[in-house]
Amino acid sequence: MQRSSINAKPDVGSQRVLSALALVLWDLIRLPVYALLVVLEPFVRVALSLVAILVGIIACFMHFVVHDPHAPFWAMLVVSMGCGLLMVGYRTIVGFFASV
Repeated sequence: MQRSSINAKPDVGSQRVLSALALVLWDLIRLPVYALLVVLEPFVRVALSLVAILVGIIACFMHFVVHDPHAPFWAMLVVSMGCGLLMVGYRTIVGFFASV
């Protein structure tokens, strides 16, 4: 009697070939993205740092010097802190693509 093809288990060799192919495809996607992120990192870091510092200084200036009651002091501080968190997130994404 012949074995049914329903009960047949996949070949271990074909699983290795598929996993190797998946790793090669992942590297083909990962390495160019990683290279782009590393090249852009200094510009992103400087831009986000400048925005964070300037927004924080302007928020403090508007709140303590100008005494504008309608100035969004807390919202501007949140934006400033958000820029700092974006830098941490960017570095985390770079680290993700750097890992093997």
